[in-house]
Amino acid sequence: MTKETILKQFRYQLAQRQEKLKKLEATMTQHPYAKAITNITSPLYGDYIVLKGAIMRERTYIDWLLECMNEIEHFNKN
Repeated sequence: MTKETILKQFRYQLAQRQEKLKKLEATMTQHPYAKAITNITSPLYGDYIVLKGAIMRERTYIDWLLECMNEIEHFNKN
């Protein structure tokens, strides 16, 4: 597999993850607990923390993809 083929696959995954993150963040802006948590025993709180975790995972995944892409782009075979 060529370096460009690998980067193409990473770019595709990056675009997919960025789109997913955008949707999750849009959902978060609509969540009633996004501004203030009113009851931690409510199912809404459970939904909120699961959504918050999903956003954190997507951000971490995007950071990882970018780091890998940077390594691949700057790799020089001796």
